[in-house]
Amino acid sequence: MHARTRLLVAALTVVALTARCAPAVAVRVNDVAIPMSAVDEQVERMKARSPELYSGEGASEAEAQLRSAIVEGLISGELLRQGAASLGVSVSDAEVDERFAAFRAGFTDEAALADALKREGLTEEALREQLRDQLLLQKVTDTLIADLAVSDVDIQRFYDDNPTRFVTPGASRVAHILFASGDRAGAAAALTEPGDVSAIVETTEGLHVITLLERRAESRKTLAEASPEIRQILVRQQSAEAYSAWLGELRGAAVIEYVGVPAPSGAK
Repeated sequence: MHARTRLLVAALTVVALTARCAPAVAVRVNDVAIPMSAVDEQVERMKARSPELYSGEGASEAEAQLRSAIVEGLISGELLRQGAASLGVSVSDAEVDERFAAFRAGFTDEAALADALKREGLTEEALREQLRDQLLLQKVTDTLIADLAVSDVDIQRFYDDNPTRFVTPGASRVAHILFASGDRAGAAAALTEPGDVSAIVETTEGLHVITLLERRAESRKTLAEASPEIRQILVRQQSAEAYSAWLGELRGAAVIEYVGVPAPSGAK
């Protein structure tokens, strides 16, 4: 065989073997490949967690919707990582270790942790990657809202616009003596002042005498009392809105290629 021909055959063989060994790609985000295996792993994990949702009539459609949602989630995760890098935001291994240790502390021992991971279809490595992304999301959000503030006017407006949110319903505290076979709730409702004693009430449990110990009227937190909670609510709203807008901008500027999965309708 001619030397040039042998070189060409060898080159083509390398290309063929490389293509055969390369992992299948689901989607590319700015030239970063998300492997099909990442999609398949999450699909199987969700199916194992809720098998009733993906069996019987409509199972194929349900799985297709699940797969599409997972792909979009993986795209958002990749955009988060790329966008975080552009902001100079990162998460260290030590921070992941600390978060993992806090998670681990919720289990009695290693066996309990292993069982929980098995039920979720996760490895410790996969869990650590999830924790890393959670920390990255938190850091990015903190960066995005660093210059935002919740004003007293914002708090007052929220308080006025949600008149029932900070209301504590009225309640009664009663004591009863059970003699031995009516309606205790009805008897308690008839008592109006602390110290009032009901007539004898017969129920299936026996005979009761009910005494009203305390009646607490419905009340609403004052603006000062509700302000810390309102501030937290508004900060969470700002965080969600800022992150959504930021991610939307990243997605609008990104080059996203659906390779091994169908593109959603309307995808560019």
